[in-house]
Amino acid sequence: MSRSENLPLFLAHVQQVEILGAGRIRVRGEVAGRPFHTEATWHIEPDERIMHWATESPFKYRGALQVSGSEMTSRLNVTLTFEQDEQERDRFGRETHEGKVMVHDRLVTSLESIKRIFERSASHANKGNLGFLG
Repeated sequence: MSRSENLPLFLAHVQQVEILGAGRIRVRGEVAGRPFHTEATWHIEPDERIMHWATESPFKYRGALQVSGSEMTSRLNVTLTFEQDEQERDRFGRETHEGKVMVHDRLVTSLESIKRIFERSASHANKGNLGFLG
């Protein structure tokens, strides 16, 4: 996950990532049948084993993911922040039960994918160094 071009492996709603340079990426994907594309900042702190991201689109979204632990046990901490103006809130329906379920389902799917990849990489650890976050 330390390489932005690997995001589609971890996030089911992300289809393509393009590196723009200077800590910026362009992300294309689909959520609830709606295509999206946005530019985002992307920053890795390898010594702290943490990555940060943020979008500046009308649907503002930022987060951080940090891995702690050892080769035998790991802990993954994810922090997410969503900000919306009134128009975007209405458009995406995040304040409705259906919208909250959709966000929850996307998070669960992404975390399950990350867990499978971590477990697979742990079982193949002797085959080479996968590096920070794979």
